[in-house]
Order: sequence, then C-alpha cells, then structure tokens
Amino acid sequence: MDLDFIISARNDVIARALAPLGFVHSSGRKDLVHPDSDFTLEFPPGPLAFGDTVFSDADAIAVVTEFGPLSIITPTQSVMDRLAHYVTWNDNQALDQAIMVARRHRVDWAELERWAEREGAPRSLLERLRRRAAAEG
Repeated sequence: MDLDFIISARNDVIARALAPLGFVHSSGRKDLVHPDSDFTLEFPPGPLAFGDTVFSDADAIAVVTEFGPLSIITPTQSVMDRLAHYVTWNDNQALDQAIMVARRHRVDWAELERWAEREGAPRSLLERLRRRAAAEG
C-alpha cells in the first residue's frame, strides 16, 4: 500500500511541496500519508535498482501527463523488485506479489533470467515463479 517515487529532491523539500495537499510525515518516518488515502508515499534515494542491478531512466516506461512525463517501471522490473525482496528477506508476500504481476502482465522471461543470474538468485526460483504464474488463480 505504498507508492515509491525516486526523485533527486531531498525529503524535506518533498514534504514542503506536498504539505499544501494535506500530506504529512507518518509517526517519525520519512513516509508521507494523507488522511483521505490508504496509500503511503515513499521517496527512496536513487538510483533505480532491483537487487544490485541499476537501471537508467531509459529503462523505464515514460507516461506523458499534463504535468510532464512520468517514468514508471515495467511489469518485468516490478517482478525483479519483488523477487529481490523475497531473496533478501525471505518475504513470501513479495513472492506472491511477483506471481500476481506475472499472471496479469506480460513479462520478459529472458530478461528475468539474465537478471536472476546476475543477482545470484537460484534458478529454481524463476522456475517456481513461471509455474505458479501459469497456474490458475
């Protein structure tokens, strides 16, 4: 239930910019919350990376908005992020989220395999992911 944004501004600058919209820091943390939203805003420091693999802005998808372009990660990168959390912290919820993304969106399995090899993730993990993503519900 959090939205991560990687930008170059410092957290205090971000907080001041979002305060007029009603966002405040959540109980001593860097996250920003709004009383009318269930989502938390987080601004982790860059660069964009999944595990130890760093990505450039060119590796993201640019969505044009009336306020300017917004770069978002691809479904494949989202799976990488979730798998990195699973491998690092044995976070089963992160693995479940990777499976959900892979079920609902087209992912680049070859890119995932190259990433997993670079990261030292067990090959069996991708096989498990592929099997569970192909299974119904």
